[in-house]
Amino acid sequence: MLECGDVMGTFVGHDHLNDFITIFHNISLAYGRVSKIMKDKSDPLAGGRVIVLKEGQRQFDTWIREKGGNKVLFCAYPSSFKH
Repeated sequence: MLECGDVMGTFVGHDHLNDFITIFHNISLAYGRVSKIMKDKSDPLAGGRVIVLKEGQRQFDTWIREKGGNKVLFCAYPSSFKH
């Protein structure tokens, strides 16, 4: 992916309690959201990661849409990750 030079991100399934997103070598690495109802009330709600690419730009928006419709954990690539 790094050698290609045009990869903005990679998005993978879920890791149950982890829907982490970070940047490594300018590539976004992101988990989705658990897709089933978990047992503990403190666990994240079932949902999925939404990714919206910006046509003609090296940008995208992503967030988690929870069961029930809540939009949480919004971030924009690359602006949310600049220091």
